[in-house]
Amino acid sequence: MTVQVPSYLSRIPLHVIGRSAARAGRLVDDPEKFHRAVMALFENVPSNTFRSDAHILFRVDPAQANRPAVVLIRSDVAPAYPIAGLETIVEVMPPDRGTPVAFRATVNAVRRKTVPRDPKSLAKTREVVSPVPRDDDPDAQGDTISVWLTARLSGAIRDLELFNHVRNVVGKKTNRTIQTDLIDGFAFVEDAVALQQLLKDGVGRAKSYGCGLLTVKAI
Repeated sequence: MTVQVPSYLSRIPLHVIGRSAARAGRLVDDPEKFHRAVMALFENVPSNTFRSDAHILFRVDPAQANRPAVVLIRSDVAPAYPIAGLETIVEVMPPDRGTPVAFRATVNAVRRKTVPRDPKSLAKTREVVSPVPRDDDPDAQGDTISVWLTARLSGAIRDLELFNHVRNVVGKKTNRTIQTDLIDGFAFVEDAVALQQLLKDGVGRAKSYGCGLLTVKAI
């Protein structure tokens, strides 16, 4: 089914949303504060609307030679908070099937497993979270990040080739710790409609905390 609601792509310099360059790093390292700072840009969205209802996804794109680090946001509703440096465009439809693309995704690449909390009481369990191994991990057991990501993008893009993977863990000094994996790669569009829906829905978990945003560009 074709997605009818347009998506908006917004960019804002990280130091602007962080209120200063000095505070920007501290904001990113606190997942819950970062979430609130992004959601505050959507003062036009009713307070009882969940992030997922408006398909609000965001990530930090690192600084480049001629551009500071920016927060990239995709949403069904354009942010309306009047803040300097915020730029918003309407996103165009994804490229057609078979088109080669460059993609970037920030994902929470972890595995979760429920195990007994006490071997003597199987009714009591706990969740064990472990990182998905990097492709260059010589001690990797099981599927690595390429296989993990290919499965989550299946039906939308295919034949993934990764060329950059930066892993970071934020929130170590807070009550919520999030692993973020910034991944760049090349692929081919498998289905434009499925890709458009995936772009809106996001990839994987921790979408409220800077993970899940996928972008593609024809090459």
